[in-house]
Amino acid sequence: MDYSVDPNTPPTTNSEEDSLREQFFSYIFHELRTPLTVIHSYAQILTTKLPQTPEFNSQRRISEQMVVQGDEMVDMIEELLEASRIPSKRLNLDLIEHNLQELLDSLIERLKEAEGKEITWQAPGRAYTVMVDGSRLERALKSVLNYVLQVEEKAEIRLEEDPATGQVRLLIPAPGLHMTPEQVRELFDLYRPVRREQPFQTDIPKAGSLDISLYVARGLVEGHGGKLDYSQELPGFILTFPLLGD
Repeated sequence: MDYSVDPNTPPTTNSEEDSLREQFFSYIFHELRTPLTVIHSYAQILTTKLPQTPEFNSQRRISEQMVVQGDEMVDMIEELLEASRIPSKRLNLDLIEHNLQELLDSLIERLKEAEGKEITWQAPGRAYTVMVDGSRLERALKSVLNYVLQVEEKAEIRLEEDPATGQVRLLIPAPGLHMTPEQVRELFDLYRPVRREQPFQTDIPKAGSLDISLYVARGLVEGHGGKLDYSQELPGFILTFPLLGD
């Protein structure tokens, strides 16, 4: 059988290849999400409909675990989809004006409830407006905060404005997180999960279920024209965003 390329077939450009790759992964993740949504929905119904009597405790625990695992699976699928978009810079951000203080207040409140840990930040004396995709920025911030909360009992966000550059910096200290330069270089790497076999990677926490959440977080922040870095001097994470002009 001849597997040679037909010389009459037009070559695929990088742009077309990126587009096809994104469409392919979007299709696969959609197909995976459809049956998962059905299973998740039935598990939620079962959890709420089971009688509140001791003989159903076992079934209730199973259905509740199905709901939790379903939520985690949906989140992993969304993270993989974001990761597939980042190299081709096809994030398709829905940019809307947001009050940065309100966005952070909302995210911190929900994270407090989910993580059961203290997260604090000093609200600025003035309002800061940013042009961002709220849900995507929240995903990035949540990934960083969850990472810090693996090594700290509480998390703190500090805000600094640089009027000269029209940017705002969010500093998230992690004094208990000590990393070598090699670990810092690998921290935001998509292939970090398969590099963890290296000795220097074994003593720092995973970045989410798939260990790629910091890669996705950096890609989302850069998609907003910002930066996400780990500072050994802080030590901790620094997120930089452009402010919307007055």
